[in-house]
Amino acid sequence: MLKLLRILGVLIVVLVGSVKLASGAVLPGAQVLRESVEVTHVGQTKGIPHESTDIREMARTVMMKEALSAVAKVPEEEPSAPSTKGSTDPVARRVPGTSPQKPLGTSISLSQKGLAPHTIVVPDEAKDYEQTAAEQLALYLNKITGADFPVMKESEAPAAGPVISVGLTKRFEQAFPEINVEKLKPDSIVMKSKGKDFFFVGEGTRGTIYAANTFLEDVCGVRWWTPFEETVPENPDLAVPPPDKIYEPPFLYRDTHSQVFTGTVLATQYQNVTEGLAERRQFAVRLRNNGNVNIPEDWGGSRNLVMSDKCYRTFEQFIGPREFYKTHPEWFQGQASHQTQLCLSNEAMRAEFLQRAKAWVDAAPDQTMFVIMHNDNNSFCQCKDCAAIDEAEGSPAASQVRFMNFLAEELDKHRPGIELVMDAYAYSTKPPSIAKPAPNLIIMLCTTIQSQIVADDAEFMKKWEDWKAVTSRILVWDYTANFANFVNPYPNLHQLGPNIKTFARQGAVGVLEQGNVFNSVADADELKSWVIAHLLWDPSLDENALIPEFVTGYYGAAAGPVMAYLDHIVRSGASTKKQGETAIAFLDLVAMNEATCLLDEAQAKAKGDPALEERIARLRFTLDHQWLLEWRQYRAQADRDGLPFLGPETAQKALEIVRSATARFRSTHDSEHYGWGTMKQHLDTIQQALDPTTEVKPLPPPYDKVAQEDQIQVQEDLLRISSGASIVEDPPASNGSAVMSPATHKDWNIQIWRTFFRTLRRMTGVEGKWKCLIFVRADAKAESGPAMQMGIFSHGNPAVRPERKVALEELAPDAYTPIEVGSLDLGTDALLNTDVWAGPLDNPEDVSAIYVDRVVFIRE
Repeated sequence: MLKLLRILGVLIVVLVGSVKLASGAVLPGAQVLRESVEVTHVGQTKGIPHESTDIREMARTVMMKEALSAVAKVPEEEPSAPSTKGSTDPVARRVPGTSPQKPLGTSISLSQKGLAPHTIVVPDEAKDYEQTAAEQLALYLNKITGADFPVMKESEAPAAGPVISVGLTKRFEQAFPEINVEKLKPDSIVMKSKGKDFFFVGEGTRGTIYAANTFLEDVCGVRWWTPFEETVPENPDLAVPPPDKIYEPPFLYRDTHSQVFTGTVLATQYQNVTEGLAERRQFAVRLRNNGNVNIPEDWGGSRNLVMSDKCYRTFEQFIGPREFYKTHPEWFQGQASHQTQLCLSNEAMRAEFLQRAKAWVDAAPDQTMFVIMHNDNNSFCQCKDCAAIDEAEGSPAASQVRFMNFLAEELDKHRPGIELVMDAYAYSTKPPSIAKPAPNLIIMLCTTIQSQIVADDAEFMKKWEDWKAVTSRILVWDYTANFANFVNPYPNLHQLGPNIKTFARQGAVGVLEQGNVFNSVADADELKSWVIAHLLWDPSLDENALIPEFVTGYYGAAAGPVMAYLDHIVRSGASTKKQGETAIAFLDLVAMNEATCLLDEAQAKAKGDPALEERIARLRFTLDHQWLLEWRQYRAQADRDGLPFLGPETAQKALEIVRSATARFRSTHDSEHYGWGTMKQHLDTIQQALDPTTEVKPLPPPYDKVAQEDQIQVQEDLLRISSGASIVEDPPASNGSAVMSPATHKDWNIQIWRTFFRTLRRMTGVEGKWKCLIFVRADAKAESGPAMQMGIFSHGNPAVRPERKVALEELAPDAYTPIEVGSLDLGTDALLNTDVWAGPLDNPEDVSAIYVDRVVFIRE
């Protein structure tokens, strides 16, 4: 009976994917469910326990009955516009295409039968951004009505006839002398009318463009879904209510930091990083984001947070151990490695840092906000002086705040108006009890990556309140992506709105929502980015209205099953706060089958519409990737419980599907971590796990008798490399290629990254003790002495951290030598964030370079 109910649950949601009304209109199934079932902000259905799959599936039957009852009550007319509950906007947002066909009451006509009575006027000495705003208004009003809207200097415009005034014209100043635009908050907008004249103006370089875009979107029904996709309603008889609005956005800084806005940061397989940047920057302006996308001045410019090359390791960008450790080891905490922090109390280091910071800010004369962050780790200096400061103030952030205050004060003398931004992240999230941030120092408080709803995170909220007690200038760095796996379903859709509303209530001066900037595809990236951008501009908007607005407009005929799919992912994940590598923690086989049915229906509804087919395929990519990663577990669950299995028939077929989608969408990185590798490397690792004999090369004695099933070979192309290492042709290597690293540092820059072991375990179920061998050689200048270092490092088990240095005497002169490093259990130890690593020893006088051919595991 329970099995029957599980299968029935899948069918029910498919049945309610969309419902055709008597009038012929299609009511999306998700809209029906929203009317019949109340959903909380984390997507958990009230009254339906999420812990029990069987109860959840039985509830589908109840939902179906309620949905059909709701349909019976729907009047026979077109669906109304989404709710604007919570919005202070006097002009309700409209669904594209629903602008009134006839003047409503006091509405002003902008076009009659494709003829425009209005002229667009700009100041005689119009700024570039005012001209841009006017031209964009003319462009989109023409798209809507078919009418031409000439753009003229106001002194040249006809005296008679209505106008659309854009920017600080004399007409605006005469019509509204009581409005001082310069005294409004940054980026504020003014949308007014007098008689039949319209006025659009705003604060600073961006406000006027924002006013024009707000009018086009909220009043005229234009929708910019992505940088490359929009919906513009056609209405030759456009009439609109007279605008009467002054809006001051609460956030000074608004950054939807995702590939939708920025393009991908890393480009290895494909050159995504420069694709469509102009369109992405214009899109940011249209959605009123002013963050780090380098918007051109004629489009209003950006309020950039100027960061060094690697914003997460800022200290190292200014004072790095590679440059200074030999001459000034006292400037650094601990060893000269990637875990190093600076000694912030050292006066000589401070002086050197300041001189470099001055040159840095001078290189960006048009910017004022500069970010200086500690290195991305939990180490901090514990020398006598730093420890005394931190202990006296009850936080390791104390020495950092004092150091940043020093920089803030000196840089303000050097260039008045400079603002520094300091991270409160990792060890520095607790504020000090004595030191107070300088007036020109902004605290960038980072949320917890695994938080779902920040207001429910008591520890984080306590830290926020403590920081508020010492400064009113807090900028939030929030996280909206699954950094362990960008391309998997991630149930955070309904946390976005509550979190941004919390940041606004807490008085944050700005918000950076860090999403997926590493890959061209992520879970519902277009939807989430669009919703985030709108909420950053106006946190009072209702995310439960924005989400269906986007889905209806973007997915068109497939909106019903898409909305049901998104709700299904959110409901399934309501019980977990785990980011995880995959979604198996909340998507069991029953949930995967249901999700597959919904996207099958969406694809069927999209058939014949190439643009819509592409959008559904991008959404499908995330689910296909989840089928691939957990194929073995899902297949085992189907066999064990006698359940349907709607995934690909074999794991190899699942891999082929994902490879095809990877090429189609030019997907480059599956995660931040693997990612300093590539999507290709990730999929090649899976291929090796599925068929481990494909890359097996003969082993030298005494390992030549090891059976193939008792060895796992990892060639150079699956290794994670950094710090100057590169793959080169090398004839002595087993396959003619190896990783080469110059011997000029001590970084662990050649690794089997921890995700390799998780993938291996996930795809094969491997377990047991395995001996680890690294095949190496060196270009030596000396006959003896140290050559390189290597080891195994388990972050979760201190007992699994063997490490050794290899001497030149141990290595064959012109061939690769297998070096035994130690053993690890691939079923337990390897899953505890374990890396196998090798690296040079900073001895270029004795060794020019080291080489790694492959890493081999042999079953013990």
